[in-house]
Amino acid sequence: MKEGDDLHKIANLINRLAEELGSTDILIQINAVEMFADGASQKASTAKYLLSIGIVDHLNRLFIQCMDQPDTGFLYPALIKFFGHLSVSNVECLPQFPKFLDSLFDLIYHFDRLDASLRLLAFDTLAAVGSTDRAKKFLDRQHNNCTQCDMRRAMNAFGVAIASGPLDLRVRHINALSMMLEVKNEAKVMMHLFIRD
Repeated sequence: MKEGDDLHKIANLINRLAEELGSTDILIQINAVEMFADGASQKASTAKYLLSIGIVDHLNRLFIQCMDQPDTGFLYPALIKFFGHLSVSNVECLPQFPKFLDSLFDLIYHFDRLDASLRLLAFDTLAAVGSTDRAKKFLDRQHNNCTQCDMRRAMNAFGVAIASGPLDLRVRHINALSMMLEVKNEAKVMMHLFIRD
């Protein structure tokens, strides 16, 4: 899915993966979600294709079910990762999936109650979501649309997480924060340097 531009050629594979999302075997479901996440993260065209054929809506319904059923806990992190990867290439789709943003910010705000893997997933996902210029603008506007999605509060949680916990977690949080704070448009930075001097 990452490599080719003609996704119609692998439509059978995508359909088969979509069927696996309904499997009773949680490991098969997780693998299917991981494959979709991997494909959606690299190319905007793949993300748009998955949106257009209803895969993302199906994954959103699965995500909502996971929130209601605690026994599907292994699938929840894979779905958080999927929506995080999807938003890297297509941040405009995030308003369609408010439960994802609510859940992500809830994980961030309550990171101190999470195990290490879920804590890393939460901060890494927020960093991935906020890694593009468009995403930063989108996240900044969210406090008007969603009381749960407050970037100032999330950044405070980032700071507390960096200052607490085991060293390896703190290093990962610093790396995530640096990815989020990185400015992609170097010409813009250069212009600011020119104007400032």
